[in-house]
Amino acid sequence: MNIQTDHASVIVLDRPVVALATWLSDALRAAAADGRALQLDTPPSCRLTRPTRVAHPNRWVVQDPEHGRPRRRATGRPRPR
Repeated sequence: MNIQTDHASVIVLDRPVVALATWLSDALRAAAADGRALQLDTPPSCRLTRPTRVAHPNRWVVQDPEHGRPRRRATGRPRPR
């Protein structure tokens, strides 16, 4: 994990595609066991594979360089602070 709070574990990734690799599956399992949400923070050009989307019911946000604030990938709305 890159960042952990009482409520979430955040993984910052800078890659074009995020596949459901063993490390990500383990991170999802560990976050759930600790009662935390797992948030993936990626650039806007990143894509998740179908298995990753299905297995990752938590949060996926992208960095918005124009507004300097993360945005929810599914809706495009700014992420609450």
